[in-house]
Amino acid sequence: MNKIIDRRDVIEVRGLLVGGGLLTGNQVTLREKAAAVDPSGRRLRLELLGYYISKCMRWEFSPCGGGSGEPSDLALQNIAEHLLWFVKNEPNSPIFAWAPEVMAHLSTSLRLSILDGLEETWMRDTTRLDVLISLVVMSRGVDPERLIRVVDMLDISEPLKGSRAEVHSLLALRFLTYESLVREEKGSFLDDVATKDAASNKSITPWARVLCRFGMARESFQKGLLPQALEYARLLLQDLSMVEAPTPLLRHRIYTFLGLLALRNGDVQEAVVHLAESARPPFDGPLLSFGPEMDLVESLCDKGQYDESLSFYRTWEQVGCPDLQTRVRERIAAIQENQKEGLNGETAPGEAGRM
Repeated sequence: MNKIIDRRDVIEVRGLLVGGGLLTGNQVTLREKAAAVDPSGRRLRLELLGYYISKCMRWEFSPCGGGSGEPSDLALQNIAEHLLWFVKNEPNSPIFAWAPEVMAHLSTSLRLSILDGLEETWMRDTTRLDVLISLVVMSRGVDPERLIRVVDMLDISEPLKGSRAEVHSLLALRFLTYESLVREEKGSFLDDVATKDAASNKSITPWARVLCRFGMARESFQKGLLPQALEYARLLLQDLSMVEAPTPLLRHRIYTFLGLLALRNGDVQEAVVHLAESARPPFDGPLLSFGPEMDLVESLCDKGQYDESLSFYRTWEQVGCPDLQTRVRERIAAIQENQKEGLNGETAPGEAGRM
């Protein structure tokens, strides 16, 4: 796979898209007429795409669809028409690296028609890593079977050939893709040869191995394969210790899982250690906005680990957004009340595991 991206092409495409967003209605009409006469007009189509995309991306402030607050069907059809032209004529255009956000506005049938054309072309000649990654993003939530095919095109056997940002994007998408497929019982980390090879490949980054082993450990846990899950978890911790700056959200999720695994194995004290690690800074936007995963702390609270649970919640009370702080304070008050009344940390049905 050729991972080299022509920066001049990216700059040109971005410039034409931005310029298109500034066109007037009359200028758009003239360009649409010119594009109809000259079907090979790449520049015209990029400007028109920029115009329609900018309209749809701004719909919260200036709705394209009248009073509904939604992009107009006409604008979306125009976007799809011009994207399909690039599918047929320039499938490796950097336009597709920015397409996922736009694709989210299109109907399922329009998205599938674009994805069909891209996949057919890219299966023959995959030359752009950033564009291929976009195909994975665009396929998620639309067609799980397609994801299984496309994700196998993501080469994780030699990720050091790409830039750091590209490698991390590729691996993260592969991990998220298989995570969603495992939930739907349509894919498996444990059966994926590329994942297993990468997990044991010492030449790739520890961060890459962490993603692979996290997926394999969690799936083993979910399938009741406790000895296998514990072994993957041991290797996962080894690799995690070698990662200089793991993503805060991923780090939190890993230690939450390790704590739940320890509880399943009957080791409450180890679970408490992992709970504390899961709440250790730094934090990122998703954690501060949406809050931490709650299954581990609530399970420990049910086992009478009040002080440890309160310490966990007080961390988020200090750093979370106002809404998160309110929810956390409610849980703190409930735990303190249970502690006072000697109810052994019992919670209301359905309350554990979420806030």
